Amino acid sequence: MRNFYKLSENAEITLEANPGTLSAEKIKIYKKAGINRFSLGLQSADDKTLYKLGRIHTAKDFLFACELLKGENVSADILLGLEDQTKDDVKNSIDLAIKGGVSHISAYTLKAEEGTPMYGKYLNGDLPSEDEQAELYDFARAYLAEKGFKRYEVSNFCKEGYESKHNMNYWNRGEYIGFGVSASSFISERRFTNTEKIDEYVACILRNKVAEIFSEEIEGDEREFEFLMLGLRTEKGISYRDFTARFGGDFRQKYADKLKTVEKYVEETEYGIRIKPEFLYVQNTIIINFMD
Repeated sequence: MRNFYKLSENAEITLEANPGTLSAEKIKIYKKAGINRFSLGLQSADDKTLYKLGRIHTAKDFLFACELLKGENVSADILLGLEDQTKDDVKNSIDLAIKGGVSHISAYTLKAEEGTPMYGKYLNGDLPSEDEQAELYDFARAYLAEKGFKRYEVSNFCKEGYESKHNMNYWNRGEYIGFGVSASSFISERRFTNTEKIDEYVACILRNKVAEIFSEEIEGDEREFEFLMLGLRTEKGISYRDFTARFGGDFRQKYADKLKTVEKYVEETEYGIRIKPEFLYVQNTIIINFMD
């Protein structure tokens, strides 16, 4: 990458890693290649739950991986809304991540995709209801805050100064370029995606051809709504000045009527507007009010 692109000296370069496959030798190679942030898919501290999820690692494997990564910038993912999951289970997962020395934790609510074993459990009512998921999330948010992890986006929590630069660029609607199979990019208000077929991708690269199979121009109102949707997912919210610089006009005047419909759920800050912390988990039902 550095041979063909100019990267900043302090560029954040993250590797998603399975705790069950990391080794000292792999980490050495990754670091030599420039990786300076590692994201581990913990998901749960309960080995039986991990087995049900089809994960190959155990809680012990996770701690071993963290030991190998001691001193590095490490993040962990945990899942909320798992079958028979309790608040104690969530606490144990957070505690295990903290024991491993991570500086960032992403807490994602399980979404059962159609065609997966989990979807069958969802249809059978074996997974927590939406209200139960909300309770688990609120518990996780409060417990993480107690442990010094501030929420900066609905699903992301970190120690001071450890926000993911990639994530923040995405939620600020910044540009990004993706390399490889199925990778997506967003440049000059155009969003495009590469083919998902490896043979097709390689053939295009060898012929010096573009491998994209999907492209769309983001225009007018859609740009504006994306800005609102992404910004309102964050703890900080959106900036009035940033809105005016991007789209012109005064946000409060343009959205006066819509703001009245959500006034219970939003609040003004020193520089803009955000969803009140207690309502951020249900941000989608609030943001939808800003659509035409």
